[in-house]
Amino acid sequence: MNDTKTRINDDWCFAELDTDADDIDTIFGAIGSVDHVSVPHIWSESHTGRAVYFRSIYIDPSQMDKDVVVEFDGVNREAFIYVNSLNAGGHTGGSEAFTLDITKYIHTGENELTVLVDNLDDIKNKKGSHGEELGICSDVWLIMTQHKQ
Repeated sequence: MNDTKTRINDDWCFAELDTDADDIDTIFGAIGSVDHVSVPHIWSESHTGRAVYFRSIYIDPSQMDKDVVVEFDGVNREAFIYVNSLNAGGHTGGSEAFTLDITKYIHTGENELTVLVDNLDDIKNKKGSHGEELGICSDVWLIMTQHKQ
């Protein structure tokens, strides 16, 4: 069966953002300096705004017959996930684990996995997330399974 679950906590790039744009091209255009980090990575315990994490994932040609899922054990506060600049989905819920099937967004070779972390709605709604750990605050996994029939 050869299903695999691989932790992908290393080799992430991180940048704080000065934009509230939703399109990925504008987001990447707003990136200033980039830090190289491993996750879990706490961006801030008091900051409000946006940040982006991104990394490359390699898909071998022999793996193209697999379903590919990315599993986040926690991203605080709101997460928007892009694969190869395409919006693959998102999640709101802080430290709750979630998965996204990214099979239809990947191709053979290098693929770019991007996570936009946002708590701007907390500011707009005056909810405040002061004291919360913002960022990819737990493990990230790449899961490959046989295609479902």
